[in-house]
Amino acid sequence: MKTKFKAFLLHLLLSILVFTGMFAWLLTRWYPEPLFTASGGIQGLKIAALVDLVLGPLLSFVVYSPKKSRRELLLDYSVIALFQLGALAWGIYNIHQNRPVAIAWWDDRFYTVPYNALDYQNPLIPKDKLEKLLVEKIPLVMVPAPRSSDELAGIMDVFLNQGIPPQQRVDLYQPASSSVETLRKHAEMNYTPQAITFFDQAERTKGSEQDYFLVKLDSAFENILIAIDSKGRWIGYLRPEKPE
Repeated sequence: MKTKFKAFLLHLLLSILVFTGMFAWLLTRWYPEPLFTASGGIQGLKIAALVDLVLGPLLSFVVYSPKKSRRELLLDYSVIALFQLGALAWGIYNIHQNRPVAIAWWDDRFYTVPYNALDYQNPLIPKDKLEKLLVEKIPLVMVPAPRSSDELAGIMDVFLNQGIPPQQRVDLYQPASSSVETLRKHAEMNYTPQAITFFDQAERTKGSEQDYFLVKLDSAFENILIAIDSKGRWIGYLRPEKPE
């Protein structure tokens, strides 16, 4: 039993190292906070954790036996490793497909745009815009309001017939900094004590409180408020306070 437990602990230690590296990558590259929770990074990580930290070590505990030859143990652990790596690869693939690649403004709020949304609109996306979008680290962009009823009808036609909502139309994207006043018109004005504290801290560290405002961000798993400065840059976020 002692040797079985050692095999379990060794496998668990190796799994923790792999899982920690994956977690750090997700937080720094694919899902910086608050998008880790808002866009589902944590959901994918739960699946990876189940396989990497639970099933793999438990299987090591079950199959290990000092009566088995080295060849038999090597075969058993090779099968476990293949199973674990395959499940982990599947989890990473799904996390990658759902990672946010842009935060896009449409109508009166921002939306997170997942990577897999690009698969549905490749013919619509100019190559230079697509390359720039994937190189930048989650840019803040906006889809300008339609200037005519015909333009709105064209946007809605693509949505209804091709399933591409306006906030995912990369071909229409412009930098959020190009129209800060549009964003400001839809700012949240009923500041909670939490928001006032946030602005007080921003004022002390970044400048005047009047340079910042809050707008809505809708995401797959959580809706939050993000703080924008006068240059259209995202400087922070707030989770709406839950009623007691």
